[in-house]
Amino acid sequence: MGVLKVYDELIKCPALIKKKFRTGHPCGDVVSNILNGTDYSKRNVAVIKKLKIVSSFADIMQPNNCEEGLLQKGLKLCRYCSKSGHNIDFQLSLKACGRCKNTYYCSRDCQVADWKIHKTTCRLATKSDNKNSESNQQTFRNFSQRNYVEIMERFVSVCDDTGLDKSELLLELDFKPNENGIAPALQEQPEFKVAKTREYFEGSRPNEPGWFFKTETEDQQIFPPYEDCVGPVVANVKDIYTRLTKNHILCLVRFPSTVSVMRLQMTEPDNENEMFSDEALNAIRSAINDGNFGPLDGIFREDNRFMRELRMKFGMANASDMERTRMGLNMMMSISP
Repeated sequence: MGVLKVYDELIKCPALIKKKFRTGHPCGDVVSNILNGTDYSKRNVAVIKKLKIVSSFADIMQPNNCEEGLLQKGLKLCRYCSKSGHNIDFQLSLKACGRCKNTYYCSRDCQVADWKIHKTTCRLATKSDNKNSESNQQTFRNFSQRNYVEIMERFVSVCDDTGLDKSELLLELDFKPNENGIAPALQEQPEFKVAKTREYFEGSRPNEPGWFFKTETEDQQIFPPYEDCVGPVVANVKDIYTRLTKNHILCLVRFPSTVSVMRLQMTEPDNENEMFSDEALNAIRSAINDGNFGPLDGIFREDNRFMRELRMKFGMANASDMERTRMGLNMMMSISP
């Protein structure tokens, strides 16, 4: 039982997992050998579950280099005025909050103007907190890259079903392993939810995720009271919801040791078009519902990985495949009796 608790604590240290359990590092190679050893796994089922979680986190936290040379980095933006930019000089000019180290401002005026609201959720961060936060954000960004098409498909579906705009919805992810040792977002077919944002903060008891504690008396000996656990997160959801731009989606993400609320923004490589913009959503809706990939040409290159995924799922793989199909049909017609 003691060994299993050690693994539980290890999972709460993403920076350590990222550094020590990657492929090519002794720890990572040992874990890989154990997971590939059938005799060992049969005798230690509980341990194997823990090691699979460690391995999954180590894999998803590594820099994500796609075949196009894509390395998506989260663009920082001013929390108060939402000013952002792809220019490296601007990104370096943004200054982090000296207390939480996780919020950025483009000027002191913006920081002063925002402090009245930000201080309600600002928490003092240690060096360890900052390292783990960076690793958590890398996990989140990599998940968003790997599952971009599925995420946008889900947003299109929920928008069409509810009649709401993208700005009224949020992406909810859960990376914390459950009692069966399964992290919903790290499954082979990842589980995630797109839900109405206002339901998370409106009403006396908002429709927060099922993994929040529902009553003040539930497990009080282990967990903090309901208000202490949920209150800051709900306040963050409401706050960031009011700061969204058309290029972002709102995300509520549970990691093994913390819950984060953030705005997600990604750009298409080379032309830096916004991948989570309203225009991108409408272009993908056109591809899904009408089979019209024309609007996507202004966002993705034809050979882009995301464009290929969209075509493979909702249409022809690419233009060359369409040409090969045409030639094949012509050949069949020419040899018909």
